[in-house]
Amino acid sequence: MKPENDTPRRMRLDLCTPAELAIYNSMQEVEKIGADVKLTEAIILLAKAKDLVADFVDANDIKNK
Repeated sequence: MKPENDTPRRMRLDLCTPAELAIYNSMQEVEKIGADVKLTEAIILLAKAKDLVADFVDANDIKNK
């Protein structure tokens, strides 16, 4: 589902589900820790998790609740 401005729903925090926001917030907290290869790997895995949740939300037309 794309809003009027063609920005994908998953890229707009105001349209994210609570689950997507929780993952996003986790990514922000990990970023605050510092720079390290292991932290970068954690961010990559969290981003993949957020994308998978967004895929599910988009495929099932779940609304922000």
